Amino acid sequence: MGSDPINMTCPRGLVCLVDEVVMEARVGCMADALLNRLLNLKVAKDRKGMAPNKPLLVLAILDLVEAGLVGAEGLVHKDAQLNLRFRSYSPICVPRRGNVIDLGLPFRHLASDGVYVHVGEGERTVKLEPGLLAAMRVPAWRQEARRRVVATYFPPDEQVALYAALGMPVPSSDELAEVREDVLAYKTQLSRGRDARFKVSVISGYHFTCALTGYRLIAAKSTYVPLEAAHIHAHARKGPDSATNGLALTPTAHDLFDAGLWTIDDDLRIRVAQSDIAESILPGGSHFKLADLHGRRLSFAPQATLRPDPTHLAWHRRKVYSRD
Repeated sequence: MGSDPINMTCPRGLVCLVDEVVMEARVGCMADALLNRLLNLKVAKDRKGMAPNKPLLVLAILDLVEAGLVGAEGLVHKDAQLNLRFRSYSPICVPRRGNVIDLGLPFRHLASDGVYVHVGEGERTVKLEPGLLAAMRVPAWRQEARRRVVATYFPPDEQVALYAALGMPVPSSDELAEVREDVLAYKTQLSRGRDARFKVSVISGYHFTCALTGYRLIAAKSTYVPLEAAHIHAHARKGPDSATNGLALTPTAHDLFDAGLWTIDDDLRIRVAQSDIAESILPGGSHFKLADLHGRRLSFAPQATLRPDPTHLAWHRRKVYSRD
């Protein structure tokens, strides 16, 4: 008499199991609510479709979390890492929108969707909503968020490119079946996405530093990144889009590399075709001379995590430089 009827009929282990199921259900509902926040952003819609600015910023932030660039406090800075990702993904949408897509407006206004709050002065730093940050740190939730954001805000052709840019398989949905039917268009979108992923991986992997010159420029109030991601084994000659087949180079260094005027030895020293070039700098001018870099090691910032694959370096020496 007076006993809990549940405890009279259920073993204690079963009661604990019921508690765990209830807790998991609550966590699942919370995760769904957080995901719905990202799927119900206030975005403009016109004859060109949904404005991609805010969704692209969300995808860039998810990338930063995955790369370990968002700490426990959930601070996201309007810096080179965020700029690189946004500027690499946004060109995918330019043909539809007809204009360059700027980071400034979405970075300011995404706060109105409850994704983050601005902290400090100048709208240069935001703090992610704690529950959303916790969810973003879970790989399965993060991947599902990416998939749903892409499917919700972007037309099918852009979806194909964005899935490739994010390193995700293209879903076999009915919506994307029509894109697949046009083989040339489908391959073009895949290529655009892979180019964007290659750019992000290489330039961030070299920590925004030119491997030839060591030049690095971070503009505090600009999204400009003065580097290109160069293929070592030329992409046009079946070189892969893997990051280890890449070098972060200034446009000039990139052109000289593709022209075969310099290459890299297995010990990562620069080899210059000195007999093929004549260089000069006008009085008062300032620029590097390529010949002066002969024999020097490539430049790696202390934070750089990427190194070129010797197999690809050997291909470049043999097929492009070829002066032995």
